[in-house]
Amino acid sequence: MSESETTTGTQARETSTAMYLRTREALRDARGAAGEDWKREIVEIFFSRLWLIFLSTGVIFAASAGVAYYWPPTYAAHGSVLVRGKPSQIDPNSLEPERERVSGVSKEDLQTELAILTSPDVVRLAAGPGGPASRPARPEEIDRIRENLEGEVVPSSNVISIHLESRDAEWAEETLDKILRQYLVFRATAFHPHAQEEFLSDRAAKYRKDLEEVENRLVEIAGTTSEIFVDRELTNNLDLLLSLKKKLGELLQARVEKEKTIVPLREAADAQAVQYFAFLASEAVDRISQQLLALRVARSELLRLYPEGHEKVRAMDSSIESMYGDLRAEVQKILAMRQAELDSIEMQVEQVEKDIAALETRNATLQRNSTEIQRLTREAEILRFNYETFAKRGEEARIKEDITLANFSDDVNILSWAKSSAKVVFPLKLPTMAIGLLSGLLAGLSLCLLFEFLDQTIKRPADVSRAVGLPVICSIRKA
Repeated sequence: MSESETTTGTQARETSTAMYLRTREALRDARGAAGEDWKREIVEIFFSRLWLIFLSTGVIFAASAGVAYYWPPTYAAHGSVLVRGKPSQIDPNSLEPERERVSGVSKEDLQTELAILTSPDVVRLAAGPGGPASRPARPEEIDRIRENLEGEVVPSSNVISIHLESRDAEWAEETLDKILRQYLVFRATAFHPHAQEEFLSDRAAKYRKDLEEVENRLVEIAGTTSEIFVDRELTNNLDLLLSLKKKLGELLQARVEKEKTIVPLREAADAQAVQYFAFLASEAVDRISQQLLALRVARSELLRLYPEGHEKVRAMDSSIESMYGDLRAEVQKILAMRQAELDSIEMQVEQVEKDIAALETRNATLQRNSTEIQRLTREAEILRFNYETFAKRGEEARIKEDITLANFSDDVNILSWAKSSAKVVFPLKLPTMAIGLLSGLLAGLSLCLLFEFLDQTIKRPADVSRAVGLPVICSIRKA
């Protein structure tokens, strides 16, 4: 690049920089002039309409002075409530004894109490029959009272301050006093509703009726079973039952053994062949059997000498038959005796079985009655506990309601009842007139700006330039 080209570029940059600096300086001067013009215009606007400012200020100040001196005075009645704690909280559905759950007072609790104190229901109760009015309060009356009723929580305390404004100081004091009284009653019904007392009383009556029925049933069972001796009788019966079962086993064994001796004896007695019944342990049977055997031996010897139909043989047969009849008669006697013994055993077995069945029935009855008595006793204890619990809760609810109706509560306390002050709360002369003066001044300034905005006439050189779009060469002030 040549030296001439370098010099030309440097000059161009210097020229551009100088133009930028001159332009920035011109803009700064223009801004300063515009700022000064704006301030000057505002001052001119206000000074050109000083009459309007004075007029509006004077009118509004005069009106405020009239209000301060001639407006009917408004008085206020003041009262305060001390919140000592949260309402006692006991679950009515719980049957277990429990302490009342009481905790510290929070900001939410204070706001809740304040909301109850200024609620429409409390105001309606205070303004209704028995209140300052002898007739039910109309909605507009309730709204009017609530508009003039204000409450606030005193900072760093558990105190709620409340006041009611009215042109009648006596009416305000009486109404606020009624509001405080109705507040105690209403909050009690809100935290401890009357329906809760009725519910507790009804449940207590139901449990008492059920308890009486169970106790009557216990009396009926106790009439047939002595609860004191049930266990002892059951123990004795079990011992007796054990001995009877042992005896029954012995009798059954004896019956089996006796049947074992009777069955073969009966079969032998019923047999057609000659039997000597040698298996019988009887002296008479053995003696007759030996005699019978001797006769049969003698007959055999006679048959060697005489034929079958011989007279001596027939006489021997007659003797044998007679002897065999005696043997069978003796056997029948033994069989009858053993059968009698078996029948006796059968009777004993039957009696023992009856005794066992009777004892088992008795034990079952005792066990059933004992179980029923234990069940009814447990049920009676539960019902008695439930009855006592609900009766106690119902009595506590009634006591709390009575205490509330007496305008006393263990949760809140009326720190100061309604008291009206002779001091007027509205209008206050000095603050009212000061506010009127300030309001008049602000209104006058605002009217000046408004009139300037609405006035489209040419009053300054800038208006000419803005209207025709041409620069102003000079201006001649009007003489």
